[in-house]
Amino acid sequence: MRIKNKKAIKWISGGHFLIDMYSGFLNPILPFIAAHLGISLACASCIISISQITSSITQPLFGFFADRFKRRFFLFWGMILAAIFLSTTTIAPNLFVLSMCIIFGSMGVSFFHPQASGMTNYFCIEANVTKKMSIYLTCGTFGFALGPIVSSFIVDFISFKALPFMAIFGILYALSLFVFVPKIKTKKTDEPLPEFKNVIFEIFCLKTTRLLVILSIIKALIQVTFLVLMPFLWKSLNYPPSKIGIIIFLFLTIGSIGTMLSSKMERTFGTKITMILSLVMPLPLTLLFVLTYLKLPFLSIAAFLIIGFFIMLSTPINMTLAQKVMPEYKSTIAGLIGGFSFGVIGLFLPLVGYFAQILSIPKMLLILSLIPAILSFIVNMLPGNILYKKK
Repeated sequence: MRIKNKKAIKWISGGHFLIDMYSGFLNPILPFIAAHLGISLACASCIISISQITSSITQPLFGFFADRFKRRFFLFWGMILAAIFLSTTTIAPNLFVLSMCIIFGSMGVSFFHPQASGMTNYFCIEANVTKKMSIYLTCGTFGFALGPIVSSFIVDFISFKALPFMAIFGILYALSLFVFVPKIKTKKTDEPLPEFKNVIFEIFCLKTTRLLVILSIIKALIQVTFLVLMPFLWKSLNYPPSKIGIIIFLFLTIGSIGTMLSSKMERTFGTKITMILSLVMPLPLTLLFVLTYLKLPFLSIAAFLIIGFFIMLSTPINMTLAQKVMPEYKSTIAGLIGGFSFGVIGLFLPLVGYFAQILSIPKMLLILSLIPAILSFIVNMLPGNILYKKK
């Protein structure tokens, strides 16, 4: 059952923008925090791994509880935790405190996303699901894009100690969510509710959702590893934090344009072609980046920015297809597609950082971009009855 409520969708999308802005704070300034605390690239990769695991891999569990209880609890506390703890990473005196800030802040991100996605689906009519989901996801992507430029400019032009004041905006917005996002009325039933393990088992037993989760993991591989490794490469080339922040901002902004244009691309080229483009195109663009980043930095940065467009192009498609197949588990599905997939990649980040130190960052990026291109054949295994075909 759906209830049309445009105002609620706008406030949830705004919350998605803000909480993803907080989650984007760390990437451009981590090399400088690492230098201040004496942390290596491999160790910094472990920190990002902690962030990915706590913010992403737990999302299906919180999505399950959101599907079951349908309360705004997850929106409110998710915003509070993310705002406070992700804003205070710059004043962490040691590695342990930094890790705790990241764990609790990332847990807030994990709280927020599944229920926000499920509610977005709930508050719009069937015909507009992909469009509204694109807007919701674009807001998050643009917030994640703005996060690096906000944090890097504050650190570069004010001080490390100024970033914690950004928590004020999240706290105020969290309070607003209780006013503008209504409660979801649930029907009382005597039927026993399914257990979490049974829901996950049911989702993964279905071939379509299983394939969509795999495709999401493959896409997350490029997005996460590029955002982790690139700032370290640019720092080695003496780029200041603000310049790194601007590049990441543009990368994610162009990615958000890809997200916004997803439904239009799908109608123009069909679902399969759009998804395959998203997986294959990063490879030639990464090759161009590797060949030009030393002698033609402007061209290399342009290639990097276009990669962002293709990485995020099919994100709404993955989400809406999975929720269409299993509408009774909207939030849990959102946790798997939008969270768990990134958490899985987070588990491998220490290994990625280790090999990047041995092989060099450019070579590692090229190897990583090869993986989704090779595995793009998985798209052809999706059943045709759920896909939009070009007429």
